[in-house]
Amino acid sequence: MKRLSATDTSDKSRALVAEIDRVAAQYGPVAEDIYNAALEERHAAAITIMNDQGRPLLAALVKATNAYHAYTETDAQQLMRESAERYTRKIVLLIGICVAALAAAVVAAVLIYRRWGMAPRPENIRGIHCREREFTKACCAGEWR
Repeated sequence: MKRLSATDTSDKSRALVAEIDRVAAQYGPVAEDIYNAALEERHAAAITIMNDQGRPLLAALVKATNAYHAYTETDAQQLMRESAERYTRKIVLLIGICVAALAAAVVAAVLIYRRWGMAPRPENIRGIHCREREFTKACCAGEWR
């Protein structure tokens, strides 16, 4: 296998890959012996080599790859949890900023209306109501222009 040299690769990951490499390197000559015995029609010898040397190495290789898979799966799950937590914190922050902006806009609107007299005052409301009533009567009587 290709040698791991990335800076974000853990020591445990490197050790697991090294174990896979070690077992694979041991299996190569055994596989070649099995192949040569079969070519020379020494079938009993090929089967013996396969059973005595090949199977234990294959079992070790499966064990090493399963260990690497379990480690990387656990590592990936941890990264997913951390990413989800960061995402949640950022969403909460964004919602907080939006609520604060909305509150600031409401406060600003109230202050603007109070400062420049744009908000209807109680004394003006009665006058508006009276003018509205007169306009409605005029409209109903057909006297509006």
